[in-house]
Amino acid sequence: MYWGHAVSKDLIHWQEMAPALMLDQLGSPWSGTSVVDRNNTGGWGKDALVLVYTAFDRNTQKQVQCIAYSTDNGVTFTRYAGNPIVDSNREVGSNDTRYPKVFWYEPTKHWVMVLFEKDGMSFYTSTDLKAWTRKSHFKSLHECPDFFELPVDGDTRHLKWILHGGSSSYFIGSFDGESFSPESAELRYAEGANVHGDDALYAAQSFAEMPDGRRVQMAWGRIQPEGMPFSQMMLFPTEFKLVTTRDGLRMRATPIEEIEGLHRKTQTWPSLTAADANQALDRAGSGPLDVRLEVTLEKDSELAIRYQGKTIATIDSAELENGRGSLEVLIDKAVAEIFVDAGARYIVREIPITTGDHGLELGLGKNMSAINRLEICQMKSMWKTPEANQR
Repeated sequence: MYWGHAVSKDLIHWQEMAPALMLDQLGSPWSGTSVVDRNNTGGWGKDALVLVYTAFDRNTQKQVQCIAYSTDNGVTFTRYAGNPIVDSNREVGSNDTRYPKVFWYEPTKHWVMVLFEKDGMSFYTSTDLKAWTRKSHFKSLHECPDFFELPVDGDTRHLKWILHGGSSSYFIGSFDGESFSPESAELRYAEGANVHGDDALYAAQSFAEMPDGRRVQMAWGRIQPEGMPFSQMMLFPTEFKLVTTRDGLRMRATPIEEIEGLHRKTQTWPSLTAADANQALDRAGSGPLDVRLEVTLEKDSELAIRYQGKTIATIDSAELENGRGSLEVLIDKAVAEIFVDAGARYIVREIPITTGDHGLELGLGKNMSAINRLEICQMKSMWKTPEANQR
């Protein structure tokens, strides 16, 4: 296993580079974090790009934490001669010590590492990225930690910490620089499984220090369609927000606005029946598509979303406020991503590969239910450059 490497200016169009990390004497480079060392705390140069990752030895089954750094803006990487920086297998009584999430904690000016160890998330601190001290352990969640702050309802004066693991499970809470205190039950921001029953969305990581302050994540889509020249995929980038709901604070994920840069042809209808909507969807073809709609569902009614005749999601009227709501459906090769009411539900579904015209369709349960607005955007390939797409 290697560290792949790609760069992008919009999180939509990507240029693939040579692998950042290959196998070495400590093993395969597994997942981790990249950070910018703005204050040169590690001694590799101001603004060095530092990778903190797990190395896995197939022979001993050991999992240890290591560093590689780049002083040429991420073109090439050099492994730290003092690796591993954390070797806690014996101390925690398990070889399950992997996937470091690292960030700079400004209030006390030290680095924090969140590391999955045995049965939960351990919190380490360091001043130089090299010497680490375990400060606390949170017994919950599994693998691939991500940890960040979000403003409540967009208020940057009111922030809460989000801790989540490999799946979409997460906790809301507070953090003092050394330990996490949960203030919610374990929650989930996404749903959906692959054909093997595993979470279709897994191992998500978010981008820190985005120029506009957004918290955007990309997740591994554990979907492996037959007959395609790729093994699984990355899902569409989504933006996280923390909002107040009738059930309390909840994290929402919605598609980033840059997806509109892939729109090729857009058609909009102000009001239409389900039959007319399905005719329009049939004309649009099987994908890729970005479909947005507003609906009114009669009490005890439901909206079925189907692809190739198979129901991939059902929306009940009770889920929507007064039966009215909005949906966005992204259709790509082998996957559908469905967002209900700005992420109140985020559904990932595996769909069949098809070359035919017939794909997405809608089913309304009762005659009084209605589609108030429909927008169908046929999309270009993200693998072609923007200039090529425009020609």
